[in-house]
Amino acid sequence: MLTPSIITSFIASGFLTPDPVRQPRIQDCFKNLRKDFYEYFLQSDLTDPSYLPVELYILMEPDFLYLKTELDLPDSMGLTGFLNKLITDSALLEKTYEFLADRFRRMRITPIAFASFFPEISHADATRRSQTFGAVSGMQRLAQRFNQDDQWQIRAIELVCGSRIAGVEFEEDRKRLISTLIPPDQTGNTLEKLIDGLDATVADQDRNNVIPYSLELEPGSMFLVNSAESIARIAELLAESTSIGFNLDLSHYSLAGLLKQDDTGAFYLTEALTKNKAFETFRRHIVHAHISDSSEKGHLGDLPFGSIHAEDYFRKQIRFLKTLTSQGDSALPFSNHLSLELEAVGRWREIEDSFKMLCQLCRES
Repeated sequence: MLTPSIITSFIASGFLTPDPVRQPRIQDCFKNLRKDFYEYFLQSDLTDPSYLPVELYILMEPDFLYLKTELDLPDSMGLTGFLNKLITDSALLEKTYEFLADRFRRMRITPIAFASFFPEISHADATRRSQTFGAVSGMQRLAQRFNQDDQWQIRAIELVCGSRIAGVEFEEDRKRLISTLIPPDQTGNTLEKLIDGLDATVADQDRNNVIPYSLELEPGSMFLVNSAESIARIAELLAESTSIGFNLDLSHYSLAGLLKQDDTGAFYLTEALTKNKAFETFRRHIVHAHISDSSEKGHLGDLPFGSIHAEDYFRKQIRFLKTLTSQGDSALPFSNHLSLELEAVGRWREIEDSFKMLCQLCRES
């Protein structure tokens, strides 16, 4: 059975910060989500539910600024530099873990995955790319520290695979910015650097402790991994990797034209993927999944359920995902969580209603 979870990026202004106006509403929202998780998924009648599974977005800027203040970090330190420092500074790693774990216990949430987006992970400049891989390595260390405590179990580290934008600069008259794109015929080389860099972040670690990376497809020409071809190329590079897999974002795969419905409404992956020789490697390396509503007209944001599609649409997506990930021959363990991603939501009620529906549908499956 798939277990519902929710990505903390639905609170764009941060959820850890002690904002006296927003924090009570954030706490109420998590309380309502916990209640729905227990009532509609676990079908428990506990009046005081104990935890809610979340996918922690590392870290929304307001949350990082708050963490810097609490840990007395230099004002000049950015998120990438901070995560790099976790690699070698065991004391800072422990302080960060204790700070976050304390907040999670107070809010009664439990992280089941980390999520992130580092555009420069595919940058043409080797130094900037190296710094980004260092940040990913720091995330890996933090996730492993959580897993040393029996209370937590981080199952995946989700990564957007970078942007095709190689650089941005002003025109000579400084009236507008122009961007330089990675040429399509060089994308393969960039994907090789991506996989080599991720492998290097765990090369010297006990494979039993490594949390697998879950690579995300993002629809749109600006993203590095946005098509069947790029997915297949990564799969070719993975072979039997025990540390890198795929995040199957059902909405994104639909927008990219890789996930469609047949005449009965059942979902299937298109031949652009299934007829590729690397498909079985792709399928066996799916380690995590996201869900949201979306418009076929474009990636306008991850929308709440009911914005475009009715309940049965998501029921059939979940049925498809469960079948795809339960064939018993996975190269990497699937997280067994399906994370609700809501980055384009304007009302708290939409968040709560969408998660309630997800809990009901996961229970049905």
